[in-house]
Amino acid sequence: MKAGSRLICYFPNWAYHRPGYGKYAVDDINATLHTDMVYAFAILDGNTYNIVEFDHAVVLGL
Repeated sequence: MKAGSRLICYFPNWAYHRPGYGKYAVDDINATLHTDMVYAFAILDGNTYNIVEFDHAVVLGL
């Protein structure tokens, strides 16, 4: 990649819930392959505005 260039990758939160080989988690992302990451459909805690895990947010009713 050319110096000063940016490569932005997109990661949807539902990729973790795919079955079999389609399952892809945040831990599977190779951070050396891009300069920026768009984490789509993040769930925010309504009190702290911190990102919370999707499953955790469902349990809390966020």
